[in-house]
Amino acid sequence: GDGGGGGALGDGGDGAPDVRPDQVPADERRLAVHLLGLPVTLYRAMQQHDEALRREHTLLTLGDAASVAAPAGAVAQVVIAQLDAGLLGADAAGEESADLVGMVSGSDAQASARLLAMLEEADELARGGQLLTPPTLPEVRGCRRWWLGEVIAQSGGAAPTPWPAFTVDQPDDAPAEPDVSSGRLIDQLGDAIVVGDDRNRITHVNPAAARLLGWSPADLTGRRLTTIVPPRLREAHISGYTRYLVTGTPQLIGRPVKVPALRRDGTEVAVELLLSVFVDDSGRRSFVGSLRELAHRDETDTQRLLDRGLAAVEQIAANLSSPGASRALDELAGRAGDTLARALAWPFAAAWIIDEDAQRLRCAHIGEGADRYPAFGAMTRQQRLVPGAGLPGRVWQSGRPAWIPDIAADANFPRAAAALRHGLRSALAFPVKANPSGQPLAVVELLTDELIDLPAGLLTVLRTIGVLVGAAADPGPGPGAPPTAGGRPGGTPRSGPGGEAPQR
Repeated sequence: GDGGGGGALGDGGDGAPDVRPDQVPADERRLAVHLLGLPVTLYRAMQQHDEALRREHTLLTLGDAASVAAPAGAVAQVVIAQLDAGLLGADAAGEESADLVGMVSGSDAQASARLLAMLEEADELARGGQLLTPPTLPEVRGCRRWWLGEVIAQSGGAAPTPWPAFTVDQPDDAPAEPDVSSGRLIDQLGDAIVVGDDRNRITHVNPAAARLLGWSPADLTGRRLTTIVPPRLREAHISGYTRYLVTGTPQLIGRPVKVPALRRDGTEVAVELLLSVFVDDSGRRSFVGSLRELAHRDETDTQRLLDRGLAAVEQIAANLSSPGASRALDELAGRAGDTLARALAWPFAAAWIIDEDAQRLRCAHIGEGADRYPAFGAMTRQQRLVPGAGLPGRVWQSGRPAWIPDIAADANFPRAAAALRHGLRSALAFPVKANPSGQPLAVVELLTDELIDLPAGLLTVLRTIGVLVGAAADPGPGPGAPPTAGGRPGGTPRSGPGGEAPQR
């Protein structure tokens, strides 16, 4: 399949829906349509690409009576507006997926069917080279068919079908053309090189890349680029790829980033990726990725980072024992974050506390970095994170320290674009607890402008700081565990069961 598709649409052999707009009843009764698990990032990329297709298709088919183009303003705008309103909350909370509800009538469903038919027609034109907009990637096309298919199917009485699980190798309707023009030169390079085309397919793999990834060049050539992307990062990869193809605005092009690559045996290897883009005489773009396996961090740098962390523990313990020191949780967590940030020479620190009424994390303190990064600090203060959302939400949910070696490669960091604009590249966070097996009371987050892999010993330091601060805070009603999927707190207020699992 294409990674999606409403069950009641009736997919043809090529995965294209076979419902015609005139088959959808124009009933004006309003019904609730449930979109379960809508992938937020992928949907946003789909919107951008579909708008480019729609705009070009409209210009191309003006006066063409055979076209299925709907009149301007009549293409499911009511439904799209309702989804956009619901997605604002998901964006603000940093959620990867959202369950949305929209009220639609039969005419809205008809408009959705017309929009789907028009976009399918536009995609065929793009595949034939008749549009400047590139053809839709299969994952993005699957998202389009799924959500519009759900509107059409549910308006006819069908039950909701959740967004399906992502698959590794999405089929394409045309084989990848191997890159033979520069293949011999690339094969002679010592660096691992993977070349992809504008349909997200691998067109060339040199021997060094094949060895690094555990494939033979022949077996990997022709597969989707998502084959070498870990599952948790695939939707972000597809979304970024689509945005670049539509807008031409680079986010990762031309600068090295640390990312994990997926080997054939399912293991991951940390690489430094440098992406370049080349355009041939016909205007087709190729993406050349140079992958350099990252060596282990220099032992001297690792020890220096660990020594600085231990020095911060001593300083924080001294601050906590000073007479007259505040016992307010937000102040203690904020000062501990500032002390650790100064010790590690990291330029930004924030303390997050749990809003019991809303069951959200909110930023209560920004010390280090408040003057240097005012815009990023303001965005941080506006965030309200659910358990698992963003780095602080992950730490709140797991009860364990966590870090992001490269923000640009992390699919679950809602402030990534703003952080990268300010040059912030890596992040860590740890929970504040009253005792080692207790539930998180707060989360401390630090960011740096360097690409950093944390030594394992520093995780122990972070756990120690978190317990020192939590034990010194004034006891109160205390926040409970992060809520479960049903919205109920899942633990005792301060020291319930569910201790820390080993850090991976």
